Amino acid sequence: MTPYLGSLSLLAAKTWDEFASAARHYGSPGENLVYADVHGDIGWQPAGRIPIRPNWDGLLPVPGDGRYEWCGYADPKTMPSEHNPARGWVATANQFNLGSTGEGSVGVAFEWDPPFRFHRIAETLESSREATIAESAALQNDYKCLPARQMAPLLRQLRPQSEQVRWATETLLAWDGDLSPDSGAAALFEIWFRKHLRRALFAEELRKALSRHQADAALDALLLDESAGRDARIVLDLLAAMQRNGEPALTVLEESLGHAVAELETLLGPDREAWAWGSLHRAHFRHPLASRSPQLAVHDGIARGGSCDTVCNTDRGPRGYTQEIGATTRLVLDVGDWDNSVAINAPGQSGQPGAHYADLLERWAEGTSVPFLFARAAIEQACEAPITLTPTRPPGCS
Repeated sequence: MTPYLGSLSLLAAKTWDEFASAARHYGSPGENLVYADVHGDIGWQPAGRIPIRPNWDGLLPVPGDGRYEWCGYADPKTMPSEHNPARGWVATANQFNLGSTGEGSVGVAFEWDPPFRFHRIAETLESSREATIAESAALQNDYKCLPARQMAPLLRQLRPQSEQVRWATETLLAWDGDLSPDSGAAALFEIWFRKHLRRALFAEELRKALSRHQADAALDALLLDESAGRDARIVLDLLAAMQRNGEPALTVLEESLGHAVAELETLLGPDREAWAWGSLHRAHFRHPLASRSPQLAVHDGIARGGSCDTVCNTDRGPRGYTQEIGATTRLVLDVGDWDNSVAINAPGQSGQPGAHYADLLERWAEGTSVPFLFARAAIEQACEAPITLTPTRPPGCS
């Protein structure tokens, strides 16, 4: 599959046609490739070899008796792509973007990220026809949560009796849906929506088919991995189904909100004004050799905003609130004026222990960037200290 070897041809491409042709030789892993050039051309091209399976879909194991052999690879030219679309932009966020899955199409995968991040990107780009470097960097760090926006109509229907739930409802309705690290409403929404509301809805569904004891056991097994079933569409669809069927959706909302407030009071204390999502949601950079080298000891826990559904993806792991998924490197490239580009890397610029090993961590967490220079003169002017690598002749070589 020659992983990434196809990138050598991509680096030499000077036109969209050359880029698309080079992408067809890209083996693995599968990627969304985007293109832009100094003439204003833009494009999107999926890349990766897709096996043709005549008798099965690749989802489950099958006997190795010859009946289920691959029949070559899909012709890359038949894969969808975009070149200079009328809307004026291209974007990908790991959402399903391959179009039809009907007869004659090639199956690529069964699991895709929810579309909320892509929809937020589209919403932002459609509202700004001339994106600047600053606007693009801000979009990379965007914490707006679209599922939170979709919950507002249901929350407006609540008439809670308890002080806890009344306060929680008012707080969420006054919130703008931004999962910023300093937001108490963001902490409330994430604890409620991802944990307590999801658990309550799953329990309701399981109890329709199982005894109370069986349902509770199945629920515990299902939610042992807190990341399982975290797709926000599941919660939204279950709520919509309850409303259509005349089931007590508002009761589930109210009870789960009360549980969420109680948990936050345990986790962050009784002072609700002091609550902040970043107090729970944190990123840790722990080098495995840090105990042997103080220079490798990096900030152990830095506040983060966002979630798996925000453009700035800061998804959590199987348990707890620690960020375990997301971009450590971000770039905004000014095509044609390359020295105007910016970038950031975490925890620092250098992988070598020393002054620059972790010096960009705070900027990364804050969403700021540093210049990303291309021209030799600009690099030499900004250079703090050059590192010269001089090869030596190995012993015994003439």
